[in-house]
Amino acid sequence: RRGTSSRAVEVCRVTIDGPSTLVTRSIGDWDAARACVPQPDISRFELRAGGHARVILASDGLWDFLTTAQAVEIVRSAASAQQAANRLGRLALQRSNAKYERLKDDVSVIVVDVDLRSDEARVAAPPPPQQCCVVS
Repeated sequence: RRGTSSRAVEVCRVTIDGPSTLVTRSIGDWDAARACVPQPDISRFELRAGGHARVILASDGLWDFLTTAQAVEIVRSAASAQQAANRLGRLALQRSNAKYERLKDDVSVIVVDVDLRSDEARVAAPPPPQQCCVVS
């Protein structure tokens, strides 16, 4: 049967019959530029030694329902990068369900801590970062 595998180690994918877009491979795919955006939005920022920031990497499923300012506020108030990613994903899901009564689009969120403080400083005072970078 299509979409199943007898090999236990193989990851099965559900696909439609015929060609499809692999969103995770669309970055840099200039041949598919009419159907997807091959060049991501990227922001650069400089973090000084001893600094702490968080970076948000997210699909359009998040940005359809949250502004950058809303996402930054949630990330800054979270105790950890994991908690921030969970909150962002849940809020996008709630807003999608409220508007469409279903999940409109997939939501992928990764929040990364970039912590250039010393080990002692991190243990002694783990405040939320004051800077945030968004990549969509």
